[in-house]
Amino acid sequence: MTLDKLFLTEDNHFQYGHVEGHPTVFFAKVNPPTRPVQSGLEEAVIAAKKIHQLAGAKKINLCVSGGIDSEVMLISFLEAKIPFEATILKFKDDLNDFDIFNVIEFCQQRNIETTLLELDVLNFFETKQHLEYGKKYRCQSPQIAVHLWLLDQVQGFPIMSGNFIYPQPIDGGVFYVGLPGDLHCTYFRYFETNHKAGIPWFLIYTPELNQSFLNTPLVKDQATRTPENQIPFTYLVKCEIYNQAGFDVKPRPDKFTGFEKIRILFDEKFGTSHGIKFDEAYRQPLVELNPIPEEFLQIVP
Repeated sequence: MTLDKLFLTEDNHFQYGHVEGHPTVFFAKVNPPTRPVQSGLEEAVIAAKKIHQLAGAKKINLCVSGGIDSEVMLISFLEAKIPFEATILKFKDDLNDFDIFNVIEFCQQRNIETTLLELDVLNFFETKQHLEYGKKYRCQSPQIAVHLWLLDQVQGFPIMSGNFIYPQPIDGGVFYVGLPGDLHCTYFRYFETNHKAGIPWFLIYTPELNQSFLNTPLVKDQATRTPENQIPFTYLVKCEIYNQAGFDVKPRPDKFTGFEKIRILFDEKFGTSHGIKFDEAYRQPLVELNPIPEEFLQIVP
């Protein structure tokens, strides 16, 4: 890797942006595999080894949470027998303790070198730091703005897990849940804007890794269904797909983003529910600053 060329996916096979001449249309494109595709775990190990070569002398730093996607990424690099460290974002006053205790335990049990970075997340929002990330990277999410703060602190070669894509039949075609759109391409814009070496979305790093999840029995079954009888993409379905791909992971009692306590604090303070006040205070200004495209064109072979 040289500083004049960033590779955020293998050969930059993932492409995205606004369609020329159509500013309200956003597109995302992935390339087809160029060789026979192995299991998800095998492809993830191959991807991890390729990233290790790409990183060169920089130490790989996996940015992880307590989610299942982070665990899958950790397993991939462990199976690849590649040296790495893990960085975990910890909110002041234990506001995300319910989310990160799993990953802390996972890393301790496997003697993974781990750094806990603490953020006063309430102060982060109250001092409008999220808006600065919104302006610089066209970020539309207060949660993603916090993730970008984390990336600013991380040393070495940072890697985010992302997720795999899942086909959802719709009238006239297929919509791929999980394919990064304008909202999540903020991570790619971050690395590009700063010309910073790293990987924003590990689970689509190679076309073969991306395809490996589409080849699992559950997803192949889903691809044959109509909108009326499709398999909803639930958390348990995601975990089953990971199992079918070769990852020995178990579902958590619930799926968390890590921001649940913060949203509850705002609801209790202002008498709202479902995080409405938090969204009004911090998400809405970002969306007004960076309007979400009206259409999302997906190009998946």
